Amino acid sequence: MFSFIDLLYGVLAVHCFLLGLFSLPRPRLRFLGLFLLLLGLHMALNLIAETSLAGYMPPVFPGFGLLYGPLIYFFFRGLVRQQAGLTIWQGLHFLPGTALVVGALFGFEMTSGFLLIFASAIGYMIASAVVIRDYHETLHDTRTEGLALELGWARTLLVGFVAVVLLDGAAQMLPVADSVARSSAHALSILGLLSITLYMIIRAFRFSLNFPGLTDQDRALSDSRRDRYAGSKLDEAEKDDIEARLRTMFD
Repeated sequence: MFSFIDLLYGVLAVHCFLLGLFSLPRPRLRFLGLFLLLLGLHMALNLIAETSLAGYMPPVFPGFGLLYGPLIYFFFRGLVRQQAGLTIWQGLHFLPGTALVVGALFGFEMTSGFLLIFASAIGYMIASAVVIRDYHETLHDTRTEGLALELGWARTLLVGFVAVVLLDGAAQMLPVADSVARSSAHALSILGLLSITLYMIIRAFRFSLNFPGLTDQDRALSDSRRDRYAGSKLDEAEKDDIEARLRTMFD
């Protein structure tokens, strides 16, 4: 007999698989596609485990948890840049999660890893917020259409992801006997992921069509501007106002 939670697992799994396959062929959305496919696989395995459709389920979920953060971070990094390939050293971000998944397939099980997974998720959300902040600074330093290209929606998404992580963490820490509260928190986190991932793919796809991303030259120009004004006594708002006036004069 399938429960309401099982139904949500199935819906989210199909939802993520479809959106992931849509995103994967698009270079700037490739990490988003991988994130969605991994989340879809996670939900499908949850459904199989909860309904006892398989006799044994390898303990791969902690490894999945350590992969979500890097995928989200490199998605935002690739979205805002034209040249955002993954180097070998950057690929090491995926090593802990991948090692846990492979180890789980051979019988290794990570115990008491919730705090590590939680810290990893929050850490990569903060790193993603820094990427968005740096993007906005470079955008306003180099582009006159900066306001139209801001990523306010991305900040909203990050807040949503943090809320889901906290809600799922609360569900994990609730007493096992309090099944109603645990199920309610879990259902809310799944519904939150449904909403967040749909909103995410729509906004990211539209953004990738409208803006090709910042170049290395944009970032170099922005850095030189900051160095030039490093000794100025003007605050950032005054600098931006003067620069806007100069641009108006010469446009």
